[in-house]
Amino acid sequence: MISICANYNKGGIFISLNSRLLLCASLINQNAVVCDVGTDHAFLPIYLIENGLCNKVIASDINEGPLESAAKNIEKSGLHEKIFLVKSDGLKKINKADITDVVIAGMGSDTICKIIDEAEWLKQDINIILQPMTKASNLRRWLYSKGFEIVQERAVTEEQHIYTVMKVKYCGYKIQLNDIAETIGKLKCSEEASKQYVIKQFERINKVIAGLSKAGRLNEDIIKNSLLLDNLKLMITGNHKLVVKDIFEEINKIASFETQESWDNSGLIVGDMYSEVTRVMLALDITNEVVEEAINKKVDLIISHHPVIFKPLKFLSHDNPAVKLIKNNISAICVHTPIDVASEGINDILFNKLKNSLGLLDFKKPIVSFGKDNSVGYGRVGITKKELTTEEIAKSLKEILNCKMVKYTNTKKHIESIALCSGSGGSFFNDIAEQEVSVYITSDVKHDVWIEAMNKDIALFDCGHFSTETIVLDYIQKVLSANVPCIEFIIAESNKDNINYMC
Repeated sequence: MISICANYNKGGIFISLNSRLLLCASLINQNAVVCDVGTDHAFLPIYLIENGLCNKVIASDINEGPLESAAKNIEKSGLHEKIFLVKSDGLKKINKADITDVVIAGMGSDTICKIIDEAEWLKQDINIILQPMTKASNLRRWLYSKGFEIVQERAVTEEQHIYTVMKVKYCGYKIQLNDIAETIGKLKCSEEASKQYVIKQFERINKVIAGLSKAGRLNEDIIKNSLLLDNLKLMITGNHKLVVKDIFEEINKIASFETQESWDNSGLIVGDMYSEVTRVMLALDITNEVVEEAINKKVDLIISHHPVIFKPLKFLSHDNPAVKLIKNNISAICVHTPIDVASEGINDILFNKLKNSLGLLDFKKPIVSFGKDNSVGYGRVGITKKELTTEEIAKSLKEILNCKMVKYTNTKKHIESIALCSGSGGSFFNDIAEQEVSVYITSDVKHDVWIEAMNKDIALFDCGHFSTETIVLDYIQKVLSANVPCIEFIIAESNKDNINYMC
């Protein structure tokens, strides 16, 4: 359990670093340039420099009093050439140049959310250390809703209180947390302080249920909190076991299996819903190479985009991947067309990856849409605000999607609208032609579609099936890691484009 303080004299000043700030310090990157927001007498900056944990610190506060106290301590410690004071409301007046890490500790969650929301540059690969004093659950929910992820989280005790410290980075995916993840984040009961934090949440929710019962609230509110309470109890006692069904249900929330096409084969394809899971691997395709890697890494479940069994099998051989999975007690969930058409799914991911380089505004609609409000479907169509050439688009696609090769045609049109579709989107060419787009980005384009594109003067780009779809794995990994933090989710090293090209 972390409950220590660092107390020592330096240059005639008494440095006292509490356990919360010590834990924050341990999560800072090596050789970092740190911004300490709301600095406390500059104790953290002095500690960081003295212990060689960073090269430079920007110490900020909104009030004169703390800054004056910090200035005296910095001067006495002789570190005025490495610690710089700035009067700032949050990060508003901070020069972001060279800053790698930002610490926001000892504040309420609402204040932390406001500071982050007003600093757009925190989305640029910045390591953010957060230590909320209140409403940690609200902070977790807000972070994921804004595209941030909690990379690591630990609890710390201080004077009979238990706090949490989060290491956060921007990932770009807006994720909805389940009740357990929102309540305890990525804390693990194997650490004593974290276990005590979970016990505290258990006691709090128990009181909530009692209050709901006394007030005569709806049964569904009580049921929801009771289920959460049961899960927390299992975690505290070390009996919280997860099965394939738990993972299946989390995937179903972001890509409903009910939306799959009639010709598709998504869902649990191999294995049993109630098999225990401790490690999960993700891959675009379940090949023999992926299965061998899963066996070597002791994986219990593989999640793939393409179905491991697609067409009816009339014969099973020993080298069939599905057979190898069964023999090694590895289950397989495949999420093909459901993630293709889902909101925030593969086509939104593709759109957002290309958004900045192609100057895309928010998309107007899918190429082929369905549902009550036509908000889901295949592909996306957007307007570009940039002056682009087809060569510039091809270079951007090759770099961003890591394509081995991009095939494309030119257009004489002024490029204003761009359509895109992951995977085999060539079959939707007539749909995009009717929408008068200038550019269509997809893969698996047949010869007759190339000819049709040239005849209609539409710039057509083929980036390869693998490159336009493998991008979904990172998203699925982030969603599942956020909501099922006690399981390890890894992307297969053997997940690669195995096609060779000679140009």
